[in-house]
Amino acid sequence: MADIKIELTDNVIINHVGLTFLAKFLNDTLIFSRINRVSKFKKNTGFISDYDVVKTAITLITLSKTSFEDVEMYRDDKYFKKVLKLKTVPSSVTIRQRIETYDEDMWSVLRQINVALIQKYFKEETVEINGKYYLVVDSDVTPMDNSDTQKEGVAKTYKLFNGFAPMMSYVGRSGFMINNELRPGDYHSNCEGTLKYFRQTVELSKQLGSYPLLSILDSGNDDKKLVLEFKQDNSEFIIKRNLRRESKDKYIEYAKEYAKIHGTSEKVYPGCMKYYSNWIRDIGKESIPIAVVVTEKTIKKGQPMLMPEYDVEVYWNSLDLKAKEVEELYHKHGTMEQFHSEFKSDLDLERLPSGKFSSNYTIMLLGMISFNLLRIAGKVLLETKKVPGRRGNRLRLRTVIQNIMYMAGQFIDHARRCKLKIFRGYKWAPAFTLII
Repeated sequence: MADIKIELTDNVIINHVGLTFLAKFLNDTLIFSRINRVSKFKKNTGFISDYDVVKTAITLITLSKTSFEDVEMYRDDKYFKKVLKLKTVPSSVTIRQRIETYDEDMWSVLRQINVALIQKYFKEETVEINGKYYLVVDSDVTPMDNSDTQKEGVAKTYKLFNGFAPMMSYVGRSGFMINNELRPGDYHSNCEGTLKYFRQTVELSKQLGSYPLLSILDSGNDDKKLVLEFKQDNSEFIIKRNLRRESKDKYIEYAKEYAKIHGTSEKVYPGCMKYYSNWIRDIGKESIPIAVVVTEKTIKKGQPMLMPEYDVEVYWNSLDLKAKEVEELYHKHGTMEQFHSEFKSDLDLERLPSGKFSSNYTIMLLGMISFNLLRIAGKVLLETKKVPGRRGNRLRLRTVIQNIMYMAGQFIDHARRCKLKIFRGYKWAPAFTLII
């Protein structure tokens, strides 16, 4: 094989063509002018504006660049400046210092910007349940490993490593992130402020359409106050119960008897039976349905057991669905683990960049917007029917980052006209050209 000769060129070759798509959103002043309402550094004041800082930070995260210092490699990038309409790319020091000043006013604006972005692409995201359509909102805590750091808020999580324990919420079939909240690592799912978080999440989700909401939560959020909060707000919910010290025997006997009468048992595999039953439980003055699923195992590793083993799952269920339907809906809730992984791994946000808790709180919200911009890109790419290879219902963020965001091309800025040249034979080029 002949040696490959390397030559330098004055042509501007870039490896982040995908910014052209994201810039359509980031340069939308109707959305991002909201930042100026709470900004101390507005546009056209002679200083780098907060709008430009936020826009730059979001862009870097979509490229999986989460260190403040990562911006330095783009300071002299003509394409980066042009596509984002920046006179000057903010330095790492400027980004760090500005983010340290942002507080609840900015956080509220970022959440509203996020909703505004999702609204335009939030179609066919509902789930049909018994002939009625719902917006499903999945929420859960996901620990983030920040071991061997002295960052504010880092503490031992329930996963037994030191880090943070943020709450994250997703809405719709595509898995758009509707809200998140950074929390210290030793905070539990129902820590102080949880009711406020879910009120906020419900209000944000309601802005996406008139469909009723269905919130699905795991047993960490089995709390009387939260159940009643959803009930009083007329917001539907499925919450897995934490039986704590409650005896499982009554559920086992009840489920068996109920299944015998109503014929709601089924053989899952040899030696394993499932019993489904519905019940009504009272919380104060409220009567709320619960679904009970009991799994009986009589064979283990091919050998009969002297005594059967029982696995009991109990769910608060405001829709009064059949127990089997509740189980199926709850198990789909597990898809959220992939969304957590995309946020932490694909965007490289597992280890947050700042030592200050409030700064990392801001980074989480900027990451939420970045997450959804890439999710939007994946959704519209699939709609072109030109995406190469076999694809499911959604594109993973890593797929969008690797194949679209880091697409290579030649940038030409001449005679007041800009042009991007992309290799015709690149398999993702046909889909990309259709979304620009």
